[in-house]
Amino acid sequence: MAVCITCGTDCDQSFTVNWNGRSASFDCIECLATMVAPTCHHCGCRILGHALRIDGRQYCCDHCAQARDHGASPAANAERWQFGDRPIKSVPGE
Repeated sequence: MAVCITCGTDCDQSFTVNWNGRSASFDCIECLATMVAPTCHHCGCRILGHALRIDGRQYCCDHCAQARDHGASPAANAERWQFGDRPIKSVPGE
């Protein structure tokens, strides 16, 4: 059994993903998306479909793409995990 790199669950139905020379195991699609899906440059949400790409930046929707013209800055944490780039931290209280 492989341990999910996102949540730490030891699951008998986990799966392994190989991407850009990296390999990681996950127990569900939600954990995979948390690590792999790109984030919107404006709001910071995970983009699970086709992103709008403008000037080298990705946006989740037309609203966020238009907001870039008004000097808007990302509202969400831009330091989210990106597929194995940062070590997994333990959850406080565990």
